[in-house]
Amino acid sequence: MMNTITRRWITRLWALVVALAALGATMNAQAASCEMQLSENTVDYGQLNRAELEVSSVPNSDVLLGKRRLTLNVICEQSTDIALRFNATPAQGGGYMFADQGDFTVLMSNATLDGNTVALAKTDATGRSIQGAAANQYVEPGRGVAAVSGSTPARGKHFVVGLEIEASMPHSAMRVRGETRWEGLGQLELISQ
Repeated sequence: MMNTITRRWITRLWALVVALAALGATMNAQAASCEMQLSENTVDYGQLNRAELEVSSVPNSDVLLGKRRLTLNVICEQSTDIALRFNATPAQGGGYMFADQGDFTVLMSNATLDGNTVALAKTDATGRSIQGAAANQYVEPGRGVAAVSGSTPARGKHFVVGLEIEASMPHSAMRVRGETRWEGLGQLELISQ
């Protein structure tokens, strides 16, 4: 059984459109019967002026396009281990590809499982090999993030976690002559044990 939720991020930069499209949530066919829901259908960066973005950035660094926050709910019929991975084209800096020069990151935080606060730990791509539990975890290419209690996987039926998306582009990419569309694509996947 495969459930998919598609979400879009759109940034409009004066004469420049930036889209971080299709953050989806899918459920692995082996996963327990679960439903995943993101809080927003569209995250819109609104109208941004190129000059304002460049002024607020450090010269010779990336231009930060801003942080956007969503909430992910995972509701399962039976108690299950909760581990997620984000499938997208990796970027060089540890995040995910945004257009052909930029990147975006996905940070998970404020996780609860069945109403109780849980830590988040990095895992391998299969959701195993739990390492480094903390309140916040970046979802890295080729790795997952699991809900944990102590050093063991946490089991439950209702998982809620905050997602913070931050996109950036190099200064050189801001030099455009007209409207340009940039996209980054990816899917969140629930991994069952």
